[in-house]
Amino acid sequence: MKTYVYMMEGGRFLKVGISRAPKRRREHIQSGMPIKLKISFIKSFADSERAREVEKETHAALKNAGFHLRGEWFKKNEKSINLAMSLIKGCSQSTDHLKIFKIEPLNDHVSESDVVFLDGPDPIMSSLTLRKITKKAIAFKKRQNERFSHLMEL
Repeated sequence: MKTYVYMMEGGRFLKVGISRAPKRRREHIQSGMPIKLKISFIKSFADSERAREVEKETHAALKNAGFHLRGEWFKKNEKSINLAMSLIKGCSQSTDHLKIFKIEPLNDHVSESDVVFLDGPDPIMSSLTLRKITKKAIAFKKRQNERFSHLMEL
């Protein structure tokens, strides 16, 4: 079932969230708000886990940039909207379609010769994403070593 990451705006406030029915979610939130809310952006994901990951990464980036107010609510201005939009728009639908972006050491588990997969041209990375990338890089290297081990024996 599709899951959506959405941006909702109202007055000076911005909300980033996930839902399987974002319009119904807006109506539910609207009932407790004195200001009119509108959904300004929606992106669908086939994988709900990936949608939750994008939501968390977007929340972390907005919080680190000083826009956090409370919960999933942030200060709405041009910078916060652009940051959230670029993170949500720029992500791939699934971590299975990651591109090889650059090769560099991330930590003790990944050396300079390891391939590191990054999702997009200029990602703002959270520790959750870095752990997943590290796991993927290690798994990739292991598969490559197994695949070419017969050549090393010659």
